[in-house]
Amino acid sequence: MLVITLLIIALLAYLGMRETLEPIEKPNKAESRVAFVSLNDVYRINGVRRGAEGGMARLANIRNSLAKAGYEIIVLHAGDLLAPSLLSEMYKGKQMIDIMNLLDGEDRPGSLDQMYVTFGNHEFDSSSCVKPDALIKRVEESQFYWLASNLDFDKCADTGGAGFDGVENAANVIDSRVFKAGGITFGLFGITIEESSYADLLDAAKDDYTEFARQMTASLKADGAEFVIAVTHLNKTDDKMILDTLGEQGPDLIVGGHDHVKMEYHSANGRSYYKQTADARDIGVFKFNKKDAVVTYSYESVPLAGSAADPTIQRSVDAWLKRHEEAYCKKEGLLDKCLDEALGMTLVPWELEEVKNREQETVIGNWFADQLLKTTVPDIGKCNSTATPKVALIGSGGLRLNFDLPENYQVQRREIAELFTYSTPIIAACTTGAVLHSNLANGLGKPGAGRWPHTAGMKITYSGAALGDKATIHEVKTLQGNVIENDDRPVWVFANSYVAAGGPVDEYDWGICEKDEAWNNCADRILLAPSDVAAAAQKDGKNFDLKTWMLENFSGKSSIGPDTSTTTGRLVQR
Repeated sequence: MLVITLLIIALLAYLGMRETLEPIEKPNKAESRVAFVSLNDVYRINGVRRGAEGGMARLANIRNSLAKAGYEIIVLHAGDLLAPSLLSEMYKGKQMIDIMNLLDGEDRPGSLDQMYVTFGNHEFDSSSCVKPDALIKRVEESQFYWLASNLDFDKCADTGGAGFDGVENAANVIDSRVFKAGGITFGLFGITIEESSYADLLDAAKDDYTEFARQMTASLKADGAEFVIAVTHLNKTDDKMILDTLGEQGPDLIVGGHDHVKMEYHSANGRSYYKQTADARDIGVFKFNKKDAVVTYSYESVPLAGSAADPTIQRSVDAWLKRHEEAYCKKEGLLDKCLDEALGMTLVPWELEEVKNREQETVIGNWFADQLLKTTVPDIGKCNSTATPKVALIGSGGLRLNFDLPENYQVQRREIAELFTYSTPIIAACTTGAVLHSNLANGLGKPGAGRWPHTAGMKITYSGAALGDKATIHEVKTLQGNVIENDDRPVWVFANSYVAAGGPVDEYDWGICEKDEAWNNCADRILLAPSDVAAAAQKDGKNFDLKTWMLENFSGKSSIGPDTSTTTGRLVQR
């Protein structure tokens, strides 16, 4: 018995040595531990729903959890972070840069290659070749890389402006990058959407996005990249075009922004794009693996509602919010903590979630448009006939709360101020039925974009865009049933100044701006235009502003309109 026992012990010892020296099944040493965390269009450092959903502190907590699990973390931001928001109106994005600088985590403090950000169109809200200081300062403060692949900040010299030298020469502003993470060599580049306010800086025009992506992909692969990621701030149609057209000649993956809602698209050639909801209400997590020289990845969209927040970043967020509220209330001559002031109760649901606000007719959107027809505003041109129809529209991109308010919801001053991030002075333009039809085709042709209109005074029958960006307008009637023909007969159109001046993203054109005139210069000019109603249109020297009207008209009221849900039925699609 003793002999048998000794033989068993010896055999086990041998097998233990064999397991140590020559495993029967070798572990997969090629498996990578690298994860990319993606976000886009983040305007609020504290998230939405009074900080209950999304926000940078919750993002940081997910990022740090992945790091603790052993992943090497890279953060990709697909643009729009400096503006617009309630805080950026005062700080020009400084608050966002301060918070994002903390996202490198304790595992990689101060690491530049931990995060890459593509310039979005709203990065230029407060900056231009003529007035570059705000963007220069934000780039200087940034402890991460900015992808300026199709931007050339040196081109300001051609415009006679002050110039973006502080951006052009910054070490953290790059065209592209090849780097190794988790044993995989990645190539990274960005594409910024074309917009007229900074068009002089673009190396690749809108029609060249696809060709530009092909060239960048080829260059990065020639430099050794095994897997190429494009971080784009483009419309979904442009991202889709890149993938469908290029196939293997294009990026292996697109991480995108600009559309504000979570979406994904898988091309027949095996390439995909992914976008997340604005304000970090959810984030994308891509986990990469490499086996036998083949790189694969998994994708998960992680919602950030009610989840834990990183305490370090949350303290910084809270400090910024406190600092801002004190300054805001003092500036407005209001009591301390004025942003928490209750303004009134909603009588019907306010549908302001962007997937609704930017794609469908809503009660609240039309009600806002209704207010434009109830006030005296500066007029451009002359529509003398009392029979001239009056209609109104506002672009949904000017309504930026991005979450629904239920019926009987106690609205605070903060929410109205966040809803109307931009001031909304109103202009009345004397135009024609043909121009109105053309602009409605533009606005209704891109559901999901900020140009989508909320209307007043008219009922529109239309078909969605089949080709290009234009809808087909079948009929426009006043709410009284009179047809507004597609001809030269006059029509009064009431609109906010951005829409009236043909703001560069929305691309409306009412024929009131000069050729090649910058939209903001046009807006300033037409707001000051001589008018028979100029004096009546102003209060304390200022034009009627929908944001100001909301804040002043509903302060202390028991309820906030609309008081009925019958303001819909103005859009009929066929």
